[in-house]
Amino acid sequence: MLHFARKHRDYQRLKAAGCPVSFVYLAWESATLPILRLQRRPDLPTDSSTRLTEFFDEQDRFTGRLPEDFYRLEQLVYGRDDFQLGDDAKRYVQQYAEDAATALRGQEISRQIKQSNGILPGLKVKLFPYQVDGVAFLASRGRALLADDMGLGKTLQAFKPPSERA
Repeated sequence: MLHFARKHRDYQRLKAAGCPVSFVYLAWESATLPILRLQRRPDLPTDSSTRLTEFFDEQDRFTGRLPEDFYRLEQLVYGRDDFQLGDDAKRYVQQYAEDAATALRGQEISRQIKQSNGILPGLKVKLFPYQVDGVAFLASRGRALLADDMGLGKTLQAFKPPSERA
């Protein structure tokens, strides 16, 4: 893309002018976690710049709580022509919020199963702790596939030394 842009006759003028709007984007500077970053337009008004310090540090990295502070930022800049939130950043925050909600559902389901002493309606046996975690994981997802080889736990148990067998 840069190679194509450099061939444009107004490339130097456009490059010198800088970005016409400030925008938030998802930067993959790390191999593990993306970072929400702010690209400031060169002539960003002081009042806007001051307001953005609530959400971004000196290196223009998002420092707020996800997703709450991002949604607050989204409300602040809604309808402005000089500020944009990238679709990649919005999708990332939405997925982050969904993952957090799923984790909370899983914790609640696990708590309820443990509270019932590992016994679920319709089951004639008590669940083992790892089964409680598995049921909570599956139930919290809405859709999931359990691809387990039944009885594998007993097979692995036979390979343990007699002192470690339960």
